[in-house]
Amino acid sequence: MSKITVKAPLFKSLFTKLLLSFSILGFIASVQVNASEVMASPAVEQQKLANRIGIIQQELADIRTQTMQSNPALVDQVKTFEATFEKKAKEINYQPEEFLKRAQDIQQQVRDENTTDEQRAELIKSFAKEKQALAKQRESIMADPELSKLEIALQKDTISAMKKQDPKTETLLKELDTLFTQFRS
Repeated sequence: MSKITVKAPLFKSLFTKLLLSFSILGFIASVQVNASEVMASPAVEQQKLANRIGIIQQELADIRTQTMQSNPALVDQVKTFEATFEKKAKEINYQPEEFLKRAQDIQQQVRDENTTDEQRAELIKSFAKEKQALAKQRESIMADPELSKLEIALQKDTISAMKKQDPKTETLLKELDTLFTQFRS
């Protein structure tokens, strides 16, 4: 039996990179905030939640990889979604890679000891504005009815196939949902 190798979907890899850049903004903002000792306990709890979320996400990613390897039709569905997403992205000049490069530049400038507090504030403001513009572009892409229809079908089919692949998928998804709710509150 030949093994199907599935490249991480474009949209997943792009969004992972974007999440990384958003965490950079969080880091930048935290550099300017002095946390009091009173805040330590909630921060520790948040870190525990974040760690557990990461573990569950990795388990689900492993199940998803196994699912994709055993479901060529699902792989084709992913490719169709990605091609449609790329087409829509090109139409509106959506370039998250450029944003990531800019985010890294901003991070380096903010960390530079020669950067003044005023310059840091401007850099963070600039980053936030660029992040918002990119988010609006992405929303525009995802608002496309054709793409939305493909995404919903892909999500439904992927989760269904993952549940067949590994019965603990349902439990992991429920726990992840609960943890995200706790993390946000």
